[in-house]
Amino acid sequence: MHDIFNCAIVIITINSYGANQLLAISLCRNEAEADYAWAFQQFKNQGFYSPETIVVDRNKAQFNALSKSFKKANIVFCLWHIIRNIQSWLSAAEIQWDKFAAYFYDLYEAKTLQEFKQRKIALLNTFPLLSNSQPFSNLCKQSKNWARYYTNAIFTIDIKTTSRSESMNASLKRICKRIKRNFDVKILMAFDEILEKETYHLEYRTKKHYGKKNCSSKSSYASFFSQFYTDFCIAHIESSINKLEYCKIIHLDKQKSIIEEQNEFSSNQYDLNIKKIICSCNKYIRYKIPCAHIIYINNVTGTEWINCIVNLTSRRWLLDDYLHVSNREIIKQLRSSITVKRKHSEDEEGTIRIRY
Repeated sequence: MHDIFNCAIVIITINSYGANQLLAISLCRNEAEADYAWAFQQFKNQGFYSPETIVVDRNKAQFNALSKSFKKANIVFCLWHIIRNIQSWLSAAEIQWDKFAAYFYDLYEAKTLQEFKQRKIALLNTFPLLSNSQPFSNLCKQSKNWARYYTNAIFTIDIKTTSRSESMNASLKRICKRIKRNFDVKILMAFDEILEKETYHLEYRTKKHYGKKNCSSKSSYASFFSQFYTDFCIAHIESSINKLEYCKIIHLDKQKSIIEEQNEFSSNQYDLNIKKIICSCNKYIRYKIPCAHIIYINNVTGTEWINCIVNLTSRRWLLDDYLHVSNREIIKQLRSSITVKRKHSEDEEGTIRIRY
């Protein structure tokens, strides 16, 4: 990473299609509980929904901060980190993992707390050296954070490890290794590179949305972003409108309505039929996000386009999500952000020419 940053807190969520969606990154100097607490508080201040389930490693400071910040959330320990810790304990006790693994997974798969306790006794009878292991004893006391008898009863979509956030963290570290000087500026570029990857290479280079926030703890500093992806869409639209462009919006069915409401989904419920509209900027088709020109025309005519919008955040919303109040607010923000500079003209063939 870098000399002044020892900890990167990466917050990932899973969208309705099972893909990663980056929510926030916080860079801190230390991994103290106060640093984690500050980062989680900044995350809560962004207005996200409170998570129901959080998968983390067994970092004590992180666990304590999460327990206080998200009191109603179910905290699940990463199975990979648990196994790695157990392997180190077994090595100290001169116990081979291959012999121990079957007993551990039998303990892990226990369906009830009573069954868990019985299998724990059987395990300790087979490996008596672990009876005096304080780390293993502490792990068993926290069984409700990792054993299947508890995790099967909560919503985890069968995610058992933190590999998704670890891969994002690895990408961040790989980028930061290239940074030598002007770290504060270049780290924003690193975030921008990750954001571009997460948002399907959306052409967005505006740095003003990345805000530096002073940490309440003197030992921490963070360059933090956790805005909804629609914020970046708005910035991209505003940037496009400020350019002088000559574009054509062509309706393949040659209907005069600028954007026709879609009452039914196509065969794939996650992909709306957008082939009826083509803009010469090609961004509408390429990025699956309404380009500035289509929104500009729609704003002038006042036609409805809520059902034609192709997932402003992750492209994988369900049908019910289109009717959600928060999404209507997103669309309201987008429409209010458009500045009409010149009128448009329409020819008889249904082609619309725009010049800003």
